[in-house]
Amino acid sequence: MNLAQLRSAVGSQSGLALSSAAGTAIVNQALRQVAAEADWPWLDLEETGTWPATETTTLAATAKAVRSVKVGDLRFDPMPEQDADLDWGERIVKGYSVADRALRVVPQPDEDTAYTIWYVAYETTLAADDDEPLIPDAHADAVVLLACSMAHDRPGGDAKAGERFMSRYALALAAMIRTSQPKRGGQLARSRRDVI
Repeated sequence: MNLAQLRSAVGSQSGLALSSAAGTAIVNQALRQVAAEADWPWLDLEETGTWPATETTTLAATAKAVRSVKVGDLRFDPMPEQDADLDWGERIVKGYSVADRALRVVPQPDEDTAYTIWYVAYETTLAADDDEPLIPDAHADAVVLLACSMAHDRPGGDAKAGERFMSRYALALAAMIRTSQPKRGGQLARSRRDVI
C-alpha cells in the first residue's frame, strides 16, 4: 500500500476527517513504531558496490545498524572506532567500525574492491502519495490499526475508540511476530549488530 492508500484506510476505519498533512504524520509515526517493535526481515537490506581504495565508504542514509561487511573475499567483524586507529604492528587485525555514517575497514583495500554490506534499515518516511513503505502489504493492517489509535488520541478523537484500535493492533502485531520472525529455542532470533 502506498501513502495515499494508507491515509485513506486510516480515515475510513477511524471515522475521523484528517487533513492530508495530519494523516501523513500519523501514518509515518505508526510505521516508525511498528518498525521498532521487532527485528523485521523486510528491514534487513543489502548494499553492494565498489569500495574505493581509501579507508571509508559512506553508508546508505537508510542504514540504521550494520550486521556484516564483506570486502573482496574478506568478511569483517565489528571493532570499536578507537581500535581502528591503533598501530597493530605485525599483528593481523581485521574489522569494521562506523563513525558519522563513514564505514571503515581494517585493513583497507589497496585497490577498488567489490563489497557487500548487510544492514538493518530505518522504515521509509513517506511524503508523496505514491511512496511505499518497506513493510509488506500483508502487514499494512497493523499500521492502519495503530494509526487509527493514534488518530483517536489526538484532540477531537474518541479515547475509547483509540483503546479498541490499540487492542486490535496488539493482536495484529502478535500475528506479525508469529509469522515473520524465525524462532530458536523458544526465543525470537536476534543477531548482533552495530547500531549507527
